[in-house]
Amino acid sequence: MNTTPVWPEVFLGAFYAIRERLGQVLQLSDCREHWIQAELSLYAWQHGYPDIWTSGKAGGRTKVDLYTEDLDMAAEVKCLGDVSFAKCLMGKGMGETRAVLREDGDGRLWFPQVDSGESVVWSVFADLRRLQRMVGVRNKFLVLVIAKDYVAETEMGEVLRRLRLSEEEWSLELKSATVRIWRIE
Repeated sequence: MNTTPVWPEVFLGAFYAIRERLGQVLQLSDCREHWIQAELSLYAWQHGYPDIWTSGKAGGRTKVDLYTEDLDMAAEVKCLGDVSFAKCLMGKGMGETRAVLREDGDGRLWFPQVDSGESVVWSVFADLRRLQRMVGVRNKFLVLVIAKDYVAETEMGEVLRRLRLSEEEWSLELKSATVRIWRIE
């Protein structure tokens, strides 16, 4: 391919292509994100886009879920839903997390500026911070797959659906999930 890919379109195309199988995979444990990463990589390869590598150190520096060797793109992938633990958002309980989230005029929830020295564990916020700290990567994205768990909406699910991580957002509604992609600066 001779032109620079528009990465959100590549990701959305991949999710649309795997939409039927995604519903089954979302019912599994401990493999969902890795499967999604592999499918995004395979889609790029099959459609002539630059190779997307998984779970490596982009530019030999920062571990990231997806990246291209030329550092045109790096992305983190999270797969959560109504039944996910609250700590998956920010490494804290829901009460602490809700206390720091800020609502905008559209009813969406934003992470505020949090102390950069604050330690966060495996979470959406940790991935966001990792991407924000990366230098030398032209396009950085956080991909959130929100599983439709077919249970009553929980507070966790409500927060996930209202979450906004940047002004540049792409979204795809599928039968089994909502996919949100944000460009991270």
